[in-house]
Amino acid sequence: MFYRITHFSGDASKRAEIAEWARALPPKFKGLGARSIDLIELGGGGYVVVAAYPDKGTADAGSAVAQAVFGDGIAKGFVDPKSIRREEGDVMTVLA
Repeated sequence: MFYRITHFSGDASKRAEIAEWARALPPKFKGLGARSIDLIELGGGGYVVVAAYPDKGTADAGSAVAQAVFGDGIAKGFVDPKSIRREEGDVMTVLA
């Protein structure tokens, strides 16, 4: 299993609009081979996307879609482009 984790900040005053935008996103990710893609609100305008894929190749294949989605979020003023930080890696071991 391979995870891609993306941190970003958004305007906390636009929380409802960001949530509405995010609820419309699942069809864009359909067919990418991800096991799950979750948007987590950290509070204070902080967010993290955790995407689980069977392997890095599958994650890389979906990168263009993810970049387009973030581009849309930036254009709508929901995502601060300077705040985007990505981490990724393979599962070392399952703890639970």
